[in-house]
Amino acid sequence: MVEPLDLDEESRRALEFDAVLDAVAAHAATGAGKERIRSMSPRFDPGGLEAEHAAVAEAARHLGERGRLVQGGLPDPAV
Repeated sequence: MVEPLDLDEESRRALEFDAVLDAVAAHAATGAGKERIRSMSPRFDPGGLEAEHAAVAEAARHLGERGRLVQGGLPDPAV
C-alpha cells in the first residue's frame, strides 16, 4: 500500500487539485466512478504511477481507434 502525499490545504488550493478532480470526474460514466475520482489524493509511487500511465496510454489508443472507451451505455452499478 502506497501512502498518499501529505498535501496541505494551501498547496491543494494553489494546484487547483479539487478543480482538476472535478474536471476528470465529469467524464466518469458512473456515479461510483465520479466518487472514486473525487476521493483521490496525490501520491508518489514510481512503479504504480508507471502502471497507471501505461493504462492511460492504452485507453488513449483505444479511444483514438474506436472513438469511445465502451461500446454502449455503461450501467451504473450503484443503481
